[in-house]
Formats: sequence, C-alpha cells, structure tokens
Amino acid sequence: MVSAGLLLIGAVLFVNGMAFLGHADPRNSAIINIFVGLLTTAIPFYLVATASGPDDILGVSPVFLFGLTYLWAGITNLTGHDATGFGWYCIWVAAITVVFSAVSLFHFDDPKQAIIWLNWGVLWGLFWSVLARGRANHGLAAGSAAIVMSVWTCTVPAILQMLGLWADLPVWPVIVATVLTPFAIRALFRFSSSSLTQEPQAAMVS
Repeated sequence: MVSAGLLLIGAVLFVNGMAFLGHADPRNSAIINIFVGLLTTAIPFYLVATASGPDDILGVSPVFLFGLTYLWAGITNLTGHDATGFGWYCIWVAAITVVFSAVSLFHFDDPKQAIIWLNWGVLWGLFWSVLARGRANHGLAAGSAAIVMSVWTCTVPAILQMLGLWADLPVWPVIVATVLTPFAIRALFRFSSSSLTQEPQAAMVS
C-alpha cells in the first residue's frame, strides 16, 4: 500500500512539474491533485485509526502533508483562488521535513528516507518562494525540480519497494542522486526556459 501511494505521489508530482513549466493546464492538473490528495488523506486516517502502536502512527502521519498539499493545490487551481496562503503552508511543511528526516535517521534507522525527506523539503521551499513570495523567476526551477524529484525520490523507490529491492539498497545511490539533482534541474531548466508560456500557478506543487 505504501509503495502504491508513493507511485501515485510521483505521478502527481511529475504532472505538477509540467504544469509549473507551462506544459499542462493548471485546471486540468487539478483533477489528479484532488484524486491523489483524497487518497493520501483518507488512507492514512484509516491506518492511524487501526495502528497498533506509536511507531505505526509516526510512520503514517507524514503522508497527511502530501494529502493536504495536493488537495489544496487541486482546489486552488480548479477555483482560481489566490495561492499565497498555500505558499506559506509550503514553507511550514519544508521546516517539518527536517523533523521527519531526523526521525527517519535516528528513530527508524533509515538514512535513505532521511535524505529523501531533505530533498522534499527543498522542493516545498521552492514552491513557497514562488507562491508566497511572488518570485516568479523561480518558477522554472521549481517545475524542473518537481519533475526530477518525481523520478528518483518517488517513482524509482516505489518500483523498487514493489520488487522487494528497496530495503537492501545501500545509501550511496541516494547520496549520488542528491548530488546530481542540481545538475539535472539546471539541464531541464535550460531546456524548458524557451517554452515557458505562462506564470506558475498554485496547483504545481509537490
């Protein structure tokens, strides 16, 4: 169930990145945001209600951050409401990712997930910069980062989890991917800069 949810998160993050770059209509991308947002809100509620202990609750609760992000993004893009408040929510989440990174590392002894949480924190920070601070010039970077991270922080881990290979994966590929991420973002940024046709809007979020 966790791997399937992560795969959906990768899908919606990819679509949001494309919308941020101007290659998808925000109102159209709202559909997948609302769908995945509902799933990643309802399912954690069930898992928390049936949890057998604090560790189960702690492991599931962070999913709510994604659920509210996608619901807020989808509704905002569908209705055309101002996204400033949503942007400030993103910087709050960015700060919380540091906490969950530490929990992953020191409580669950999972350095791979700890590193991924920090990458997600940077991404949420980029969305805050665009949506709350009005730095539209960061829109291409945010969209490019969303696409790059949709692949290696969500889609690839989800597939490896389904195959039963993620747990045995050493930490160094995750470190290498993190180091290469800025270069991949810069390459996609350059490729997309000539085709940006609209201002970034609220639904383009992680």
